[in-house]
Amino acid sequence: MLDTYYSLLEDRPYRSKLPKTKAIELIDNYSDVFFNPKLVKVLKEVVEND
Repeated sequence: MLDTYYSLLEDRPYRSKLPKTKAIELIDNYSDVFFNPKLVKVLKEVVEND
């Protein structure tokens, strides 16, 4: 999941980088689908305190 977060924060040939808030929002939307909800919660806490 962390690799997904960092990849969303970087420019790609097919899209511009996303702001941290949008990256977290996208990951949160896929919580319990692709990502462990407990880990998503921890990532959100870490990003908010960064």
